[in-house]
Amino acid sequence: MLAGWALGLLAVLILSLLRKRVSRRGIFAILLLSGLPGWLFCHSSDFYSAYGLLLGFAAATAFEERYVRFENTRVPWRCVLRMAGGVAVYLGLNALLKLPFDKAFLASDGFLPHLVRALRYAVVAFADIGVYPLAFRPAGKRTEPSSAA
Repeated sequence: MLAGWALGLLAVLILSLLRKRVSRRGIFAILLLSGLPGWLFCHSSDFYSAYGLLLGFAAATAFEERYVRFENTRVPWRCVLRMAGGVAVYLGLNALLKLPFDKAFLASDGFLPHLVRALRYAVVAFADIGVYPLAFRPAGKRTEPSSAA
């Protein structure tokens, strides 16, 4: 457990140094590539959940920057409403994506269940972070992609 905390702290320190020198896409690429060996050696379902969330977050961030350009609100009740909606999307989509699979399959230890877990979390993160904010954009702005790549 202490080794995990130490590794996490080291990762945070390295990423804070990289953030000043590498673009956001570069950092996501580094994180995703550095996690690939875990697919061969890791047996914890938490790893695959986290990898899927990272994958979905990386894709959602790029999508959001290009198509959504989400803006925060300073109205407290709107913030609470958006957060509650985001939690509902997360919980509902996560439950919906489990339905096609047997519980024993999802709980088993193998490449395919881990892949399904990672992809499920990637889809949920992408929908929640990239697509869900589209609901808060004015209707006229929904079809205009950003000119910045």
